[in-house]
Amino acid sequence: MTVKLKDIAEAANCSINTVSRALRDCSDIGAKTKRKIKDLAESMGYVPDNIAGYLRNKNTNLVGVVISSTTNPFFTVSLNLLLAQLSDLGYIPLIMVCRNNIVTKDLLMDIISSRVCGIISFSNINDDVKNYCIYGNIPLVLIGVNIGNKEVSAVYPNDYMSGELVGKEFLKSGRTRPCYVAGSKVWVGNKDRRCGFLDAIRESNVACDEYDYDDVDLRNNIITNKNDFIFCYNDEIASFVVEVLERCGYNDYTIFGVDGVWRYLSICRKINSVGGKLDDVIKCGMEMLISKIETGDASPKSKVFPVEIITVD
Repeated sequence: MTVKLKDIAEAANCSINTVSRALRDCSDIGAKTKRKIKDLAESMGYVPDNIAGYLRNKNTNLVGVVISSTTNPFFTVSLNLLLAQLSDLGYIPLIMVCRNNIVTKDLLMDIISSRVCGIISFSNINDDVKNYCIYGNIPLVLIGVNIGNKEVSAVYPNDYMSGELVGKEFLKSGRTRPCYVAGSKVWVGNKDRRCGFLDAIRESNVACDEYDYDDVDLRNNIITNKNDFIFCYNDEIASFVVEVLERCGYNDYTIFGVDGVWRYLSICRKINSVGGKLDDVIKCGMEMLISKIETGDASPKSKVFPVEIITVD
């Protein structure tokens, strides 16, 4: 149910007018009362009437699109695919960059105050954002992100399967010193990709070194440990690893990334990878959002896409 001012007033044991004035920071309402009412409004998932109104009535054709990087080619490819489809349906994207890869309440308010009629996010969301969108019936779909919450609509590739398939490639490769280069701890999919890889190579009884991509000693660790099979969180990190190893002449290794973006963007370095059909993933997520916008269906939906090995040869 949509939370209204009268619901907050009942919970706070005060008048609707007091709630309204407190939420608008009117000077005649004390700071303690304002704080109490604002906390209640947030915990109850209250969406201001002006925002709720144009979300309900779809008064705009703007769609908020959240990405976490402007340098990762995955987002370049994803945006190109998404924008073409949105344009064909008469929608205009409003692109926002979430640097820490987690959409916060403040960023969400910036997006919806721009009068979007729905949101697609390639970044994770926190509980405040999840609850706000659920209680406010804000159309939201996550693409490429699995937060493990059935209350949120999401379309994403199978991250565990990605790691598992690369692990099987290691078993076939004849290599003996594997390592996993992780992304940031807040990046969704890190755990599943790592676990899939480690589970798959367990039967080989070899130790797997693990590094962080931003470790200043990454290059020296790979060379010192003579890692000859390198699995990276994504293609961007894999390209970085190849570049730093090339500079010092270390080239006897097999490397895999995730996403296979070079299939869609010719300027990208060609690297062995694993991923799903990105155009299908984007199309499914976009259609899911448009359906929510145009039908008002707030029920959560999700779809997991299979992945496949993508080799350069």
